Amino acid sequence: MNIAATTDYPIQQYQRIDVLNGLAGALFGPAQPGGTFNYVMKRPTAEPLHRLTAGYLSQSQWLAHADLGGYADPEHRFGYRLNLLDQDGTSYVDNGRLKRQLASFGGDIRLGPDTVLETNASIYHYLTRGLPGTFAVANNVVFPAAVDPTRVGYGQPWGGDDNTTTFLSGRIKHDINENWRFSAGVSRNTSDRASTVPTNTIRSNAGNFVTTAATTTFSLDTVDSNHAALNGRFAPGPIKPDLFLATNGFLWNRYTPFNRGAITVGSASLGNPLVFSEPNFPDFKDRYRSVYTFQQSITLGDTVAFNDQWSVLLAVSNSWINTSNYNSVGSLTGGYHASGWSPLGGIMFKPRENVTTYVTYANSLQQGDSAPAGTVNQGEALAPFRSNQYELGAKFDLGRINLNAALYRIER
Repeated sequence: MNIAATTDYPIQQYQRIDVLNGLAGALFGPAQPGGTFNYVMKRPTAEPLHRLTAGYLSQSQWLAHADLGGYADPEHRFGYRLNLLDQDGTSYVDNGRLKRQLASFGGDIRLGPDTVLETNASIYHYLTRGLPGTFAVANNVVFPAAVDPTRVGYGQPWGGDDNTTTFLSGRIKHDINENWRFSAGVSRNTSDRASTVPTNTIRSNAGNFVTTAATTTFSLDTVDSNHAALNGRFAPGPIKPDLFLATNGFLWNRYTPFNRGAITVGSASLGNPLVFSEPNFPDFKDRYRSVYTFQQSITLGDTVAFNDQWSVLLAVSNSWINTSNYNSVGSLTGGYHASGWSPLGGIMFKPRENVTTYVTYANSLQQGDSAPAGTVNQGEALAPFRSNQYELGAKFDLGRINLNAALYRIER
């Protein structure tokens, strides 16, 4: 299931993060060619878990974290995992503040011996003030040496992020028999942002800069996602196919403040940074839906093991992408409707039990970017990309050490 990646997520609510390098459109639908992240949330523990962590980070920055898990009944029908986080105080910049608060719950309800309902709910508040802003360099200006980030004035006491991220999900997992299993789920992810981080644009080689604060292009994202998959294999035989049939997709709405754009707050220099008065920022919650995106994919794949040495992976997905852009009065201003196939094929050879060599090819569709700030069609969703990947590699399992080597080429 999908989430908006352009916001803050606390590591304390995740069991692990998996990284799949390269094109994955044939497996999970249109995505960036660089790779796909899988954020795995913490699940109930078989044994009772009561872990409390307290930390002191810097100046007056304190942290408290509770991680609690287990089952509420002896039959293990109702499992829970609760994570609570509170961090607040002055950061490494005098009067600079970092505040993080999390409440995350994961529950497992066993509906039968072969069926479980997994649920997740979390809310995360991330607040910064006074930390260094971003830097930009004007044309024909020499890139300066690094500045001291603890110095007051490279950021502003009123500048920072005030973001709230929520996530809700439910997923049914059912073992049909020893060879086949089915899962289906839905989720909702929201990221509500108010960003007043200043930008210092260096205009001369003497280090003179102009400080601006840009109101957020998108102050709210909502993502409603769905997923269903059937995995399994037929009766044992000389050829062992592992089949999967899946669909996944999402509805993504992006909201823009009615009043937005860069606000100039003052001028200073790298050698003499200054604190400026807080400008009159707009109401970030006074916004309209500016982009709507629908994406859905159907995937079919098979991993066939011919013997202990040779196997083949084949997968293909068909994806549909619909994007619409709207102005502040709700009129349609642009968008596109696209669809396409994303194939993947790989051949694997194991010369030894602990060595796998492979060659793969993948072709994948990807959502288009948004037109950047300063363009006539700023914020408009652009047509999708298509990428190709070729890869040749080897993996060595040496017990406690894994060694991987690969040659690959990606074209977008």
